[in-house]
Order: sequence, then C-alpha cells, then structure tokens
Amino acid sequence: MKHLTPAAALIALLTLSGCGRRAAPMLTGAVTADDAVYVYLSVDPSARGTLIAHGAGASTPVAVTPTRLTPGQGYFLHMVAINGTGRAGVLGEFRLNGPRLHFADGSQRLLTGLPGWSAGYGGAAPDLAPQPWTSPAGGLFPEGANGAPPWGLTKGIAPAAQWIWPADARSFPAGPPNACTRCSADFSAVILP
Repeated sequence: MKHLTPAAALIALLTLSGCGRRAAPMLTGAVTADDAVYVYLSVDPSARGTLIAHGAGASTPVAVTPTRLTPGQGYFLHMVAINGTGRAGVLGEFRLNGPRLHFADGSQRLLTGLPGWSAGYGGAAPDLAPQPWTSPAGGLFPEGANGAPPWGLTKGIAPAAQWIWPADARSFPAGPPNACTRCSADFSAVILP
C-alpha cells in the first residue's frame, strides 16, 4: 500500500471535495438613474432577461445582485431606464469577478459611457414601473462624468463613469439636454466568453 505525503493528501482531499475548482465568475456592480432603472442579465439580445437590480432616484446607487455566470456562456447586460420629466440619465459600474468572461473591450470592468454600450428609445412610460424591452442599436449621449450637474457625485460608482442617455431624436426630442418625458430608454452591453 502506497502512502501519500501530507501535501499530496491535502491536494487529493481538496480535489475530491471540489475545493480545488475555480470559482464561477460573478457579475456585480452598482447603478443609479434619473428617474428609475431596471437592470437585467440575458443570454438573448432580444429578451429583457432576469432582473438583477432596480432603483429610483439619482442620489443613491443600488447594488446589482451578485450573479453567478456560467463559463463559456455569452451574456447581455440590459438596462431599462425611465424618465418622468426633466433631465434623464443612467450611471453605473459593473464588474466580472472570476475567470473566462469579459466585456467587449476585453476588461472585467465596465462603466457607463463610451464605448461598450448600445442605446435606444424604448417607448412611452406612463409611470416608473418595468417597461417592455426593445433591443437598442443606436449610440448614446454622454451627459458628463459622475459628479456633473445636476446630479453631483454619486458615491459607490467610479468618478470616471458617465451619465448616459440614448442619442436618437425620440430620446432627445428637443435636443440634449432635453430628454423625452414619460419615456423609457434601453441600454445593452455584451459579456463575452
């Protein structure tokens, strides 16, 4: 009978118990919006996906529910933002923790701003309730870095993150900064295996 060294026995025990496996990648983050935002994770660009965060009011960010991701699977990070009246924008920071997944730019950190996001007008939104998903294909308008007026600094989100809103004519019917009233806007970013 062959005896294992203490180090070999520990490696065997960890391997058999599953502790030697790499941890599954996780998506985390923080987001805020003027006036409300719903964040979803999807495997289909045309489907809204599973709700992982929701918040209203620009002063306090909400945490993205830490979400376990499957290595080798691509994902879409979707946001539906709703504007009641006045200025509109979304501000966020997202991170991938773990191996084998990254955002389109190759990094594991994505801020709202250019590049990395597609955006588009979502439709009429009579209230701040969840709105239907419309796959965005347009560009976005950066409204200033975290700390810019009228919002000021939002703690918990990187200062380099940009307030964003879709750049199309329906999202800004009178031109920036005059956002659509009682409307939703859709944003999408890609997570690659």
